[in-house]
Amino acid sequence: MSKRIGPAPANATYPVWAWYLWAGPEAPCPDLRYRSTRESAENGGAAVLLTLEVPDDHVVLTDYEAWHHVINYWYLGSARETSEFDGRCKAAGLSYYHTKPLANRELHAEIQTSWQKIIGKDGCKCLTTKAEREASWPTIQATFWELRPEYVRQAVWFQRTGPSRRLSLPARNDRPTFASADLGDA
Repeated sequence: MSKRIGPAPANATYPVWAWYLWAGPEAPCPDLRYRSTRESAENGGAAVLLTLEVPDDHVVLTDYEAWHHVINYWYLGSARETSEFDGRCKAAGLSYYHTKPLANRELHAEIQTSWQKIIGKDGCKCLTTKAEREASWPTIQATFWELRPEYVRQAVWFQRTGPSRRLSLPARNDRPTFASADLGDA
C-alpha cells in the first residue's frame, strides 16, 4: 500500500477499509435493504453508512474475492498458470499450501508478483472465464490511510431493524480529521 499511495501518516496504525464497488454498477455501495448490511449495526445499537469520495492518489483498489489469495499466501493466476506454478513448486519439493513463505526465493517472489493482478477497479480477470465475468460484477475494496472530513459526501444512520435517516454534515472546514488509530474500536 505504501508503494502505491505513500507511507502511513505518523498517527495511522492501520489503513481504513471501504467498499468501492459492492455489487456491480447497479449496486455500487452497500444497500440498507440487505440484511447483511444492517447486521453491521450491533444488536440494539446503531451504525452509520458513509458515502466517501477519496482522491485516486490516496486510495488502493483491490479485488475483494482475489484478496483471499494474498491472505492465504496462494499463487494467483489462470488455471493454466497456476498448474504450471504448482508443477515448479512440486519439482522443487515445495507446496505453498503447507509452507509459508516458500524457502525458494524465486518461487516466493513469483507468488508475491502474482498478487499484483488484484489491484485496480476492474477486478481480477484471471479467476474466471469470460462467461463468468459477463454474468457477474467484481467486488472491489478500497483502502486508504486517513478518513478526512472532505471525503465524506453523505452519512446515513441506521439500526438492524427500522428506519434509517440521513445525517446533516457540518460545514467542510468545521470537520475534524481522523486517522485509523483515532478510531479505536469504532
